[in-house]
Amino acid sequence: MRFESGYPTDYPRNYLFVTRMDGYEIARFDHPANGDPTSRSPYSPEGRLWISKPYFDPVISFSSAPTATSPGAVMTYRPTSPRLSTGCAAHLLRRQGNADQSSHVARVSRRVLQFVQRLCPSQESPPPNDLAAAIAKAYNDWMCDFCKVAPDRMYGAAIVAPHDVSSAVEETRRIVKELGFRSILMRPNHVNGRKWSDLYYDPLWEECQKLNIPVGFHEAGRVFLPQPALSEFIPSFTMFNTLSFPMANMLACADMIYGGVMERFPRLKVAFLEGNCSWIPWLLWRMGEYAELTGAAEHPELRLEPLEYFQRQCWGAVECDEVTAKNLPDFGLEDNIVFSTDYPHLDVKYPHAVETFLKLPFSNQTKRKYLWDNCARLYGFGS
Repeated sequence: MRFESGYPTDYPRNYLFVTRMDGYEIARFDHPANGDPTSRSPYSPEGRLWISKPYFDPVISFSSAPTATSPGAVMTYRPTSPRLSTGCAAHLLRRQGNADQSSHVARVSRRVLQFVQRLCPSQESPPPNDLAAAIAKAYNDWMCDFCKVAPDRMYGAAIVAPHDVSSAVEETRRIVKELGFRSILMRPNHVNGRKWSDLYYDPLWEECQKLNIPVGFHEAGRVFLPQPALSEFIPSFTMFNTLSFPMANMLACADMIYGGVMERFPRLKVAFLEGNCSWIPWLLWRMGEYAELTGAAEHPELRLEPLEYFQRQCWGAVECDEVTAKNLPDFGLEDNIVFSTDYPHLDVKYPHAVETFLKLPFSNQTKRKYLWDNCARLYGFGS
């Protein structure tokens, strides 16, 4: 399949291949060969455009230096070996559960897969709007194929490029109605200088509310987008990962609540993922303090307390060994937390994630809610 994005298709091409480590080709991105390869800031001098992390997510890089000087993108999605995708998906299921002896697929009831794409190159600016949309589209089609190995157990969370809200709305509608996905997924970092509470994004929130799917904010590694943990002041991977994941989610959470998104869209579901959850009661308490002190003057449209907005329509994610989250029920947040294995990142407790979680000092009721009840409500699964 091909995605046409704004220029004639009869130019000579250089190719951008999107591959996974097992050799499965996800997409091919073509640029017209009509300019200086160093003239476009999104591309490094070596002609490499890194979109994701090279262990399980796809990695995108040019086979030769790009030569485009005008915007526009053509992306093709062509699985070179469907068996590789199917085999990798079955492998994922096997590694996250007990193998089914007859099918060699794990006994997993349902799993929403969220493989994070950065949608931002390794230079000083985000990709052009049409390139970002094309990457997201191809990725989502790959994810759809990936989940076909166990369609009753595996569901995708779609990458949506927020660079152009009209394209984001169109893709959101497509991934629900045509691909059967259960969520959209974005980084919490602001794109093109717009806060998430900017009215520009209201059509996207409205569409998600209409379709009854959640918006998932999921931080990842360093990119040239605004990040609260400023990379120029952080000397190590250890320090960056400690700070960036929760801080980016905190910023997005405060923006979505203070900025009135929750007030304007009371049925919108929003999840702040892969950033722990122990910070949530503290942040909501502090937000409540300032909502009382200055909120009436600065945010007069808000009718509820920050905690009430979160309780009504937000979720956080608990890690399997996050013992500091044991007091969340005391703050009325027991119904707003879902469980995350964080597979396959380096800090994952595989193969003992669930086993480790079950040892946490939570009540059985809390464990059930985090492992299933809250997840089912967030993603719209039946009881």
